[in-house]
Amino acid sequence: MTEIELSEFKMFEKAPYEEPDPRALTEFHISIAKEVEKEYGAIFTTRFIEFALQFLTQKTGEEPPQNIETLDQLTEYLMSKVDLYPRPYCAAVYAQIRVEHEAQQILQKSIF
Repeated sequence: MTEIELSEFKMFEKAPYEEPDPRALTEFHISIAKEVEKEYGAIFTTRFIEFALQFLTQKTGEEPPQNIETLDQLTEYLMSKVDLYPRPYCAAVYAQIRVEHEAQQILQKSIF
């Protein structure tokens, strides 16, 4: 039987690059949502905000304020929680996927 050689690879080494800028990535994903809103309308923004806030609530355990109505307000709220959850852009990505999935389901039901 041959002997297995192990490399010097260590699973938990620090990455050789810095973490991405959370504000830049959050604003980028919110800008995408603003473009998609033009296609789906205001309901898209409403659902997007709901899903993003649900995601962040699960990550931080804090209840969000009820007065967030625009994507710009959402961006500022997500950035205000960066100390509790350092990747607020994940909430925007999650919300985008959920809303588009929901829209596809509605579209499929209306076709059949």
